[in-house]
Amino acid sequence: WIKNTDYAIDFVSAMREDQYFMQLDTHNPNSWEKNACDNRSPDFASTCRGTDDTCGFKVMKNRRSNGTPSKICCWRFSFRYYADEAASVNGCMIQVQEREGLSPQQQLETEMAVQARLKVFRTITNTASFHPDLLKQLHVAIE
Repeated sequence: WIKNTDYAIDFVSAMREDQYFMQLDTHNPNSWEKNACDNRSPDFASTCRGTDDTCGFKVMKNRRSNGTPSKICCWRFSFRYYADEAASVNGCMIQVQEREGLSPQQQLETEMAVQARLKVFRTITNTASFHPDLLKQLHVAIE
């Protein structure tokens, strides 16, 4: 699995400390260990797109009794669940694109966000270090 980079860690930390972003209900899909229904790399090779119909895990493995993602669910199922939830309340996804471009996992997350009709804001950087002042530009774009 792809590990969080220093840039991504600094970005998330800055969001948690920012007055605007700390008011939002956020979900970081990279904050927990991931399972995959097909044991493949997190790319487009899988047919799973995080829905009950496409995921290789049984519904009981993916969902708790209240319908939320279980701790052992497929990462794509969890991602799609939160994308659908965010879309239902006019939310958005913030995606960090680093110098190397989007990873295969991020490309798949983008596809699933589009399927969920979730608006995507992508930050793009050409530097190795994150500067918290950049969050102000993102804040303006989101509002």
